[in-house]
Amino acid sequence: MSTNFELILPNIFAIDYSECIAPASTTAAAPARPRGRPRAFDVDEALDRAIEVFRERGYEATSMAELEHVTGLNKSSLYNTFGSKEELFAQTLQRYSQKRFALIAGVLADGQDGLDDLHRALDAQHAESRSDWGIQGCLAITAMTELGSREACTGDIGSEYRQELGAMVRLPLDRAVAKGEMRSEQVPHAVALLVSLTFGLGVLMRSGAPGTTIDAHFAAMHAMVESWRVSA
Repeated sequence: MSTNFELILPNIFAIDYSECIAPASTTAAAPARPRGRPRAFDVDEALDRAIEVFRERGYEATSMAELEHVTGLNKSSLYNTFGSKEELFAQTLQRYSQKRFALIAGVLADGQDGLDDLHRALDAQHAESRSDWGIQGCLAITAMTELGSREACTGDIGSEYRQELGAMVRLPLDRAVAKGEMRSEQVPHAVALLVSLTFGLGVLMRSGAPGTTIDAHFAAMHAMVESWRVSA
């Protein structure tokens, strides 16, 4: 199948201020400064910046000083907002997953075809893998391989990521069954294979594999998908 690559690339910090209390005096006290200052930082923007340093260095090797530098926020603001490095990482992973799934959600969830939609989703992933943003690999997969279940938040997000990916991949496969392109008993195995291969590709990309190797793996995935097509 010929592949027409198309590059598809893919709130605010609340700072609590104490009331300003005027020192005791014999004159009337000045009115207290009202609570609820306008929020000063864009949370999504800060998380997007944190994504880049976590993708490059991983969770353990990323220091709070690096996070301060990349987000432009001081340590006090980071801790006041997120509570800990672990929670900041958890929210960063959630933000990354939202952006990551947005890449293929339109094709997988909203497409009208079956196996051809799956081919188009693979094309989108392939194009992303060769982009400046995608070449760094998948943050969620990197986090799962680095931390396993050592961080509770990462374990939960990793499980959710696998489940959501599997559910999204299944949509075009179910459409393929409805269109007579494949048999229903093939679907569970196909979902498991696609999720496993997607994770494997994430690790391969993170390892710095050359583009030609990535290309060969995507070509193999296209061939596998096509092999599920039932002959008319």
